[in-house]
Amino acid sequence: MAILCKLAPRPLRPKCIRWRRVRIRLTAPYPKLGKLKVDKIDGPMIRDVLADIWLEIPETARRVRQRIGTVLDWSYSNGFRDSEAPMRSISKGLPRQPKKKGHFAALPHSKVTDFIARLAAKPACASTLALEALILTAVRSGEIRGAKWSELDEELTLWTIPEDRMKMGEEHVVPLSRQAADVFRRAKTLRIKDCDLVFPGGVAGSALSDMALLEYATQRRPA
Repeated sequence: MAILCKLAPRPLRPKCIRWRRVRIRLTAPYPKLGKLKVDKIDGPMIRDVLADIWLEIPETARRVRQRIGTVLDWSYSNGFRDSEAPMRSISKGLPRQPKKKGHFAALPHSKVTDFIARLAAKPACASTLALEALILTAVRSGEIRGAKWSELDEELTLWTIPEDRMKMGEEHVVPLSRQAADVFRRAKTLRIKDCDLVFPGGVAGSALSDMALLEYATQRRPA
């Protein structure tokens, strides 16, 4: 049973692990581990995969380690391996990662109101509306970019995000404030026929990219 090629997504869902995210995080080890059977993958192999990215992209490397462990532990519990993933001992064979310096850049709370007002004054488009809705609902970027009209109630008071779009695999209901509901109403005027996405991207039927939204926020952030 190959670690990536054959492992089905459905059995992972009870553990609240989204297969799409597992697949993305396993892109790095795929060339070395992708076609191996899970019972043939040992500690030194995993260490060698992580060593390539351990210091260059520390956070991603830690997530890759966790995802590999998840797949191997699932394989063990289902009889495809004779042992659990040796993730604890693997860390001993890797160099110490540099500590984070400070927090991620953020807009001061005192400037948020002005930023939203200036954002709302811009010509309406999917990017500006998505960013405004993101601030007013405090959801993740992927959740707002993938928002669908079918997830909203008719009165625009509740937004129900299904479990398959949530990181923890559980349905999440977002109460919409008057200001947030207004953003969705403005988005309705730009709705594309036969497209369920609230904030569609430039390519028909596709969602906005995370990078596009991030760049838009950075370019318009007050100094």
